[in-house]
Amino acid sequence: MSYYEQDAVIIYERKYALDYLFRMYQEGRLYFPRTELMTDNPSIAAKLLKAIQIGIPMPVIYVSEMQNGDFLILESKNQIIALLEYLQGLFPVRTEEIFQNLRFVFFYELNAENPRLAAMILRTVFQFQIIDYQTPKYLHMETGLFHEEWNTVQEQAVRNILYDGHGIEALHSFSNDIIQRTRCYFPSGNAMNEIEILYMMLFWGLYKKKFPVETQANPGEQLLLEITVQNLYFQSYEWSDFLNIIESFTACCVMQPFFKDPACYWYSPAFNEKAKLKTLGISLCLYDIFLCKGREPYSSLNYFFTSNMYIPQIDALPLTLNNIRFYLASLWEDTRL
Repeated sequence: MSYYEQDAVIIYERKYALDYLFRMYQEGRLYFPRTELMTDNPSIAAKLLKAIQIGIPMPVIYVSEMQNGDFLILESKNQIIALLEYLQGLFPVRTEEIFQNLRFVFFYELNAENPRLAAMILRTVFQFQIIDYQTPKYLHMETGLFHEEWNTVQEQAVRNILYDGHGIEALHSFSNDIIQRTRCYFPSGNAMNEIEILYMMLFWGLYKKKFPVETQANPGEQLLLEITVQNLYFQSYEWSDFLNIIESFTACCVMQPFFKDPACYWYSPAFNEKAKLKTLGISLCLYDIFLCKGREPYSSLNYFFTSNMYIPQIDALPLTLNNIRFYLASLWEDTRL
């Protein structure tokens, strides 16, 4: 695909009854990004059963179509998977508002005691907005992010499925190598994860001019991440210097408050997960800037992390090619660092 043309989302609408979706699920044709144990699914299913009982329509669901016709469900509230797991018999749900006696009921029990409600559940219709597989993958990500409040872990889980067979395997291998190399610097267990490494690669790649992109095209965040993944896949030999710089950067920064006590930064209302990812990427480039200038990086990075000046700037920085390059250029000229 071209990175210089104006792409658009190709989308179409279909309506599916829950029993049809359940058959697709049993056939392995529905993909759900799993990021943690879904312990809330019984309570989610119970609320949905009550909604179905009184006739409340189900919400519109955005779906990414795979090339083989399977669906990646772009939904962060686990509503469909909760109902499907209930139909599968993985857990009972609390049904005090459905039955007179307060108790937990499996679907087969509900079907035996209230077949009318069971039939209503199976006939419940979900409206799918399906992103056609021909749509560029980064636009699948942008569409999902626009409609869902994914956290960064959920975002990466979606990306791992969407880019399966399209270069993401190289990122998994590369990230595992980095995590093993740097694990010794995190005795408390706060080692880096894959999405943090991906964002550092994004900033580092732009800083080192590794990507074949033009300034006038000015691609945004999701396209830049796609370019990063594909560049690693096709030109992994170009990233050997990244392995060395990220290891020395980690060794230098691990005692910084930003790393040593992350709660003081990104668990506060003023700091969010995406700001953390951007800060990691920019600080890695800044570390190299200090080395290129022949300066000891620790004290300057300490000022960068603790001055209450730079991180708010980074938080407000929209991630486009031009914005990243201009901001890195401004840091090179910043006499305060």
